[in-house]
Amino acid sequence: MKTTDYEVTIATHSGKIDQDQPTWETTFQVPPYIGELQIRIAIGAGNSRLAFQIFDPIRNRGFFVPWIPQEWSNDITLMLNENEAERGLEKGPIVAGEWTVHVSGIPVRDTSSFDMEIIGVCQHPEFDYSWYKGDLHSHTNHTDGALSLDGLIHTAKSAELDFLFLTDHNTISGFRSNQNEDECLVMRGVEITTPLGHANLFGIKTMIDWRVDGETRTFDDVAKETRQQEGLFSINHPFTSHLSWKQWNMDLDLVDCLEIWNNPGHPANEQATEEALQKWDELLNEGYRHTGIGGSDSVHYGFKGEHRPGFPSTYVLANGLSEHHILKALKERHVVVSKGPFVESVLYYEENPFQVGDIVPVNEEEENVIIETSTAFHESKVLQCVKNAELYEETEVSFGNESVLQVRVKKGDWIRIQLRDAEGKLCAFANPFFIE
Repeated sequence: MKTTDYEVTIATHSGKIDQDQPTWETTFQVPPYIGELQIRIAIGAGNSRLAFQIFDPIRNRGFFVPWIPQEWSNDITLMLNENEAERGLEKGPIVAGEWTVHVSGIPVRDTSSFDMEIIGVCQHPEFDYSWYKGDLHSHTNHTDGALSLDGLIHTAKSAELDFLFLTDHNTISGFRSNQNEDECLVMRGVEITTPLGHANLFGIKTMIDWRVDGETRTFDDVAKETRQQEGLFSINHPFTSHLSWKQWNMDLDLVDCLEIWNNPGHPANEQATEEALQKWDELLNEGYRHTGIGGSDSVHYGFKGEHRPGFPSTYVLANGLSEHHILKALKERHVVVSKGPFVESVLYYEENPFQVGDIVPVNEEEENVIIETSTAFHESKVLQCVKNAELYEETEVSFGNESVLQVRVKKGDWIRIQLRDAEGKLCAFANPFFIE
């Protein structure tokens, strides 16, 4: 993979702990394409033994205690990347989003101070990352699916899918990991299925209790336990008649994804999808940055309703075809959903390219950006540019003819692209660009 590597300062902090305040905590935002994180700590005066706990947006990355006499001033660098980490910390992809550093004293003897500089080694791809095609919502005959796992894999390969999550209802019994290398990547998930709504959990390691009643056990509990297992929590088909989501009062900061588009082949889902798009826009305007996804909900493949794997397909921009990389790409919103071919949108600001889901830092309060969109749909489509939940501009795009839009933006705006056919029906949508 070809990358451009350079260091960026993400945050600087100064802190202290003492008998009155035995712990100290701060959060910081890690931008996309950070390949390595370095937390550089200068320990000042004091005799307390400081311990450092690191959390990324998905999981606990570990606990570090510098075993040195604390009366000495000392410089420490806590390094994490995909392949290496400081002792006590876990290696793995550097996920964009909110990270936390928690400092405590073991023990607290006196007032102990420290300075902290958080450095990211940016490995911004020169667009040599790959787009992978997959399905985030599928079922087997272990619940209400028509196919065995082998049949599902065969059908997914026929649809040219690179990956899928197996999300049977309230069980992971149908999953197996001993797949052949030439099969599409199957990852463990589950669809938590309750009268209060359905939610997919992606990348869990063990089964999570699905018995949500809204009082003694809530979807907040499920989402927290999912994060403890380094998984992602997705609200499913939120406006699909009797399967609609009834728990909008949950802590939406615990939600990673919204299933905007569920099974386009079902007639009832057309209106449900439009309502989900509207809700997504409302939440984006409120400051949430949930990843918009799709899922075929491939229950009765071969029967009425076209519940076939890959319809729609969710395309993710990832650094490799593995569970770690797919989950990272989903968390970072590098996602396009289409009921047909892939649709690529790239934003340019001062000649710098940004992919869907990216945070775009601008210099001035108001700026112009350029969005270039291309598609492999053979029929002409209506390209719509949505800014802050309002239709900003629409134009025509067709195979072989790239659309170029100039958009006036200011800090705090978000922009997303969607395609519709001549009848106004949705064909594809991309996750937003965020202007900061």
